[in-house]
Amino acid sequence: MPMSGKKSLDWNNIDRFKFCWMCPSLLLGTKAVFYPPDLIKTRLQAQTHNSPFDFKYKGPRDACRQILRKEGIRGLYRGFGVSNLSVLVMQLYITTFELTKMHLNNWTGANRTQSKAANLAVSSAAGTVAAVVAQTIGTPARVLLQNIQCGSTPLTAKPMMGKALSAAASPQFQLNKRRIAQGQSRQMSRGTAALRLHPAQWLRAGIESSSIVSVTRSLVQAHGAAHLWRGFSGSVLMYAPTSAIWWALYPTFHDRVSLILNGHEGPSATNNQTVEVLTKAVSGSLAAGVTCLATNPLDVIRTRHNLLANASASSTSAAPRAFDVMRSLVREEGVAGLYRGLSMRAVKFCLSSFVLVVIYEGVKEQCRLS
Repeated sequence: MPMSGKKSLDWNNIDRFKFCWMCPSLLLGTKAVFYPPDLIKTRLQAQTHNSPFDFKYKGPRDACRQILRKEGIRGLYRGFGVSNLSVLVMQLYITTFELTKMHLNNWTGANRTQSKAANLAVSSAAGTVAAVVAQTIGTPARVLLQNIQCGSTPLTAKPMMGKALSAAASPQFQLNKRRIAQGQSRQMSRGTAALRLHPAQWLRAGIESSSIVSVTRSLVQAHGAAHLWRGFSGSVLMYAPTSAIWWALYPTFHDRVSLILNGHEGPSATNNQTVEVLTKAVSGSLAAGVTCLATNPLDVIRTRHNLLANASASSTSAAPRAFDVMRSLVREEGVAGLYRGLSMRAVKFCLSSFVLVVIYEGVKEQCRLS
């Protein structure tokens, strides 16, 4: 899969240490731009007719407007700290991809035969393996992030009285409660009015004002450590085909875009770096758009199943199966329900692919061994 005028780089031809610190640094800088669309997408996918969450949006613009009105600009970055764990996930993904691709190339000889079909198969297989490995960290990070984004924890989504009383008795909760009461009393003429809240609202405030560690602890105490990997199989079933499709489409779109920009397939004959960067970025975005359309139903089902499972775990109802979630969704909203949040996911996926491809290929070039 040659991507520049020079010989295609593989894991043996780059400075690995430099690559492993440059990529996370640049990836971290892009998170702030692409986080709000991801948060809106998650909330749109999570809401149902009988949603346990306290939001109801008509669409992406309405969601953005309501979040800004009720929560301010900080509402669009709710859970942003947890989302930065995805930088580590992405680095694990890239490293696993490069190592797997190198070993597959050595085993199959695809890099020696220069077969386009063989290179596509190797890239797709390496992307699948990388997605599975990355989800060992990505799943717990996503569980935490989605719960924080939607304001959903074992104590906020239809809490049981026993769990509510247990949480209210914790020192951390009492400390958060006092802090909130003090802050609200300063804003009201009568401090006692600030205390007239439902116990569930105090629980909600206690969780939301806690640190990431506190939220993690609350989930583990309520459901056990294995809960953090709940939905791992669903995540793999979603991200593995997403990764495989993207890596198969990326070089294919690169050849087509190069044909339009340069008049021929492959890298620029003049080795024009500006044209080559544009070709890579556009190719990555086009591949992301097609991949997003193909896999959005899986993402909707996975997101809704994970969040509703958390709500069910805190109530007397049984956790729904993924198939039941899909059947209920199609019955209530039709096939269009499987494409909830598509616009926001496409915006995030296409724009992030545009930037990430430039970072990925640019860092590899900077880390080329002389």
